[in-house]
Amino acid sequence: MTDTTTENHQTAGGAAPDPNGAALDAARDRLQRLHDLYAFGHLTVDFLAGLTFTVGSVLFFWPRTEVPAIWLFVVGSVLFTAKPSVRLAHMLHDGHTRRSLERALSEEARVALTAFTPRGRTLRI
Repeated sequence: MTDTTTENHQTAGGAAPDPNGAALDAARDRLQRLHDLYAFGHLTVDFLAGLTFTVGSVLFFWPRTEVPAIWLFVVGSVLFTAKPSVRLAHMLHDGHTRRSLERALSEEARVALTAFTPRGRTLRI
């Protein structure tokens, strides 16, 4: 006698279909895009901070450009302060997004999503 429940849930390859496979892939893609967005933001803030400090340093060579140099140092300092803020926002947004995505997944898919770590990769613009 054959087990019809097993036969009904198997695909042509013999493996049971994964009802959360597409949802899990979509959740991973969303988390990866979120990671990429914040990585780009962090890199942009870091670059601008370095640029303002470099230009400000050069402007200190001439007495008449000291005031703009001081302002560039102030802007650079604010940007360096913004870097951990971008990282904190990323951590909070990632946690909120994961909790939101996990509600729609099965227990097995939730475990897989919990173990998912976005890849660091070359930024695509």
